[in-house]
Amino acid sequence: MIHLLCTLEPARIAWLPQLVQHYRALGVDQFLFSLQQEPTVDVAQREQQLERFVQQLRALDCAHGFSLVAPFDVWAVRDQHARLQAKYVAPQDWVVWCDSDEFQVYPGGLQAFTAECDSKGIEFLRGVFIDRIAADGGLPPFDPAQLIWGQFPLCCNVTALLAKAETRKVVLSRGYVRLDVGHHWPLGSGAYTSARGWVQIHHFKWHADVIRSLNFRIQPEWKAKCSWWTESQRLLDYFTAHGGRFSLADLQTIPLNGTQLMQIASAPDPTYLA
Repeated sequence: MIHLLCTLEPARIAWLPQLVQHYRALGVDQFLFSLQQEPTVDVAQREQQLERFVQQLRALDCAHGFSLVAPFDVWAVRDQHARLQAKYVAPQDWVVWCDSDEFQVYPGGLQAFTAECDSKGIEFLRGVFIDRIAADGGLPPFDPAQLIWGQFPLCCNVTALLAKAETRKVVLSRGYVRLDVGHHWPLGSGAYTSARGWVQIHHFKWHADVIRSLNFRIQPEWKAKCSWWTESQRLLDYFTAHGGRFSLADLQTIPLNGTQLMQIASAPDPTYLA
């Protein structure tokens, strides 16, 4: 069985139909979504958020929806995923790890992909961000009535170039593999077998709500916990200097072969198995 583990905030509930459609078409069997809610939010408002979340999942024929009432940080999310993984995922299963703004691409679908990994003893795979932005470099609101791919058609390298942040994450693993915070590496990764090459992670972070998110990540409480708050500060400084948008001249375009394989001269061969 192929599971997907993802925790999202209430503002991302509207993203669920396209997210589920994308991963269900790839072959995900079971979605394990959690709604992260801040404890400081009024109880009545949290109940309304949770009801909206549950209704959306029901409309998408997703059997499981979970609540995580905790201040947002990577440790709370990791612990939530570990609990769900222990309860719902068998060791021989596969898990897709993603955030709600991450749309991974698997040529041929996940069933064929994981079968080949099984045959070669691969236990986890990593992917790399392909940042998706609007055609004019602006930060438009996400429109759930329009396909996300067309709303953010340009492929570039915002995370690496402007935020100077890590762009590689674990995207797929066997059910017994536990991940560190942020999904960047398995815990005890030296004991597991991976492969060369990278799965594409199309990263749809760059919309109207990103400024709010970045401002949250430079608050004193966040800064005290997360040394990588400087990544958010770099981006805020950039948007302040450029009128709240990207200057396309500042970014490097990432050319793609269709939606399947990256074509970056300095990158490893894009085949996913050694």
